[in-house]
Amino acid sequence: MLKKRLADMGAAGIARQVIIKDGILLDVSQMTEWYNGGFKNAPAWYLRFADHWHELAVLMMSSAAICLYLLTIMRLWKWRPQQHDDRQTVLMLLVMTALGYLGFHALLWEAEPRYGQAILPLLFMILMLTKPASVPVVQLKWLKLPRPAASVIVLFGVLLLAWNQGLPGSNTSIVAAQRSQLSTQYHARPTFLAPRQTVSQQIRLLAAGSRISVQTYANTDLNVELQNLQTRQKWQLTRHGDSQHLCQDLGAGTYQVTVTNPTPKPQPIAILKTNRYQMADRPLIFNGHAQRDASLIYLVSNQCD
Repeated sequence: MLKKRLADMGAAGIARQVIIKDGILLDVSQMTEWYNGGFKNAPAWYLRFADHWHELAVLMMSSAAICLYLLTIMRLWKWRPQQHDDRQTVLMLLVMTALGYLGFHALLWEAEPRYGQAILPLLFMILMLTKPASVPVVQLKWLKLPRPAASVIVLFGVLLLAWNQGLPGSNTSIVAAQRSQLSTQYHARPTFLAPRQTVSQQIRLLAAGSRISVQTYANTDLNVELQNLQTRQKWQLTRHGDSQHLCQDLGAGTYQVTVTNPTPKPQPIAILKTNRYQMADRPLIFNGHAQRDASLIYLVSNQCD
């Protein structure tokens, strides 16, 4: 199967796939968003500067990764393994493991940026076991630069590459969230609301938001309502797929989400229940009782898309 696929792709196709998938694998520009569901209540001062801090983090991580990859390539460019040196044997094993890992994801498995970080310890050990490379200096008659100036130009090029490669495509910030949930791949069972039954939960916003979503299920008939507890104003959320959304300017304050089953049949809803671990700062009110270790799955962001 693999042999036939490689034959169909040809040398150019294989090279293209390796470059594209390994590029994805080694991308660290969105590292701040990996496994990050957002603050339960993001402070207002943080949200004012969140975009700038994110861009700075992207620039720092991307430039550091590019420098690490370039340094590793330079160290290995003139490396010649010695058969009777134990350190060289270990180094060969490290290089083969790193290349095998990249090749496995490029040709056989999926490529996700977070998967590529598994080779970082290998790269650091490779740098420890290799000698600094002597980089040949190419002198052009029409261009003579002192080493400090050349270093500044190289550094500027790396930063420019990192900046262009890692600029965030969206300025969406999470104002408040409770996104932890039981994965469907483990056959997590939904909670069913009986006819006319209601569950509610308060959400505190420390900064203004523009969009709220509450996870339900794709084919459920539930009414989801949001109320500002200060102004008593109410809004009805609308269903989109497996969640219900509302695009509305929401000022800082305390809100209440109320989910009601208006049908004569039980309806499923996504509720997280833990064992003595509070995921949200406000309890879930179910059957008139406060459940501290249960919560709706919701997200409030500063942009409506």
